[in-house]
Amino acid sequence: MELTRTRALDGGLRFSVVGLGGKKETGNKATHTVTVQLKPHRLGGGDVDVHDEE
Repeated sequence: MELTRTRALDGGLRFSVVGLGGKKETGNKATHTVTVQLKPHRLGGGDVDVHDEE
């Protein structure tokens, strides 16, 4: 999971066909690891045997 926060400034000036513009953007990211444990079960109840077949 990645959270990103950005701040941006965008501006411009335009005369007929000629345009002038600028943009500035800053940002920082934070990365987090999420672990989800899944436990399969049968509809009527009881665990399901889950294993790798080799």
